[in-house]
Amino acid sequence: WIIYPQQSILIGRFFSALTSTAITPLIYLLTQKLLRNKHAAVIASALTVAMTGFIQYAHFITFESIQTFFYLLISLLSISIIQQSSWKRYIILGCLIGLTIGTKVNNLYLLILPLLLRAIEEIKNKSADESNFFSLMTVDFRKVLFNKVTVWSVFLAVATYFITNPYVLIDLPVFIDSIAFESNVATGVREIFYTREFIGNTPGLYQIQHVLPFISGYLFATFSIFSLFYFIFYLVQSRESKEVHWLPLLYIYGVYLFLNI
Repeated sequence: WIIYPQQSILIGRFFSALTSTAITPLIYLLTQKLLRNKHAAVIASALTVAMTGFIQYAHFITFESIQTFFYLLISLLSISIIQQSSWKRYIILGCLIGLTIGTKVNNLYLLILPLLLRAIEEIKNKSADESNFFSLMTVDFRKVLFNKVTVWSVFLAVATYFITNPYVLIDLPVFIDSIAFESNVATGVREIFYTREFIGNTPGLYQIQHVLPFISGYLFATFSIFSLFYFIFYLVQSRESKEVHWLPLLYIYGVYLFLNI
């Protein structure tokens, strides 16, 4: 079966549009699970629909909308596992992580997520009333690392990645060269025309000034920045925010933010 360039463009645009559309109900479900507030969930969904970034991504073959779709699914599933763990959910989680890594290789850090979720389960099994961030220091990580469900989840993530990206193994030298090239671009060793705009700019500040307004508009970008600071304040002050269901989300998006600034 031969797929010609024009067909691959249509297929890619279809999946970009599909995942961009699916992000809206996922935002609603995630907000509802976290805040237990339907009004907040509706507002979050409405703001998502109005974001120009997702509208634009739906018209092109880009990884952003597909990656966001997988991230939201992983977030929802992580909370579900904390609420009620099962082998089936860990298996699905492993497959989703593999697909996410296939979307962008620097998502490899998500392989730690099944271990983190299992550690949270250990905390809850010890004392459900005292489950918080600091309880992780009391966990015996040998039980977590060699637990069957975490081993299978990580194994399925790796297997899913190679099954959906077979040319990583079929043409390994080209894959290694590609990774080396992208690493040099990311670290600034190799200068490419589309990275010259980063020269002389401050990481983090550049995204606030140029990326967020482009993706969401100036009004929503400003609102998002203040919301982020409010969330940090809420996290520090609120006792409820220290509940362990926030921990996987802090790991998923905190590490992502660190790697991409």
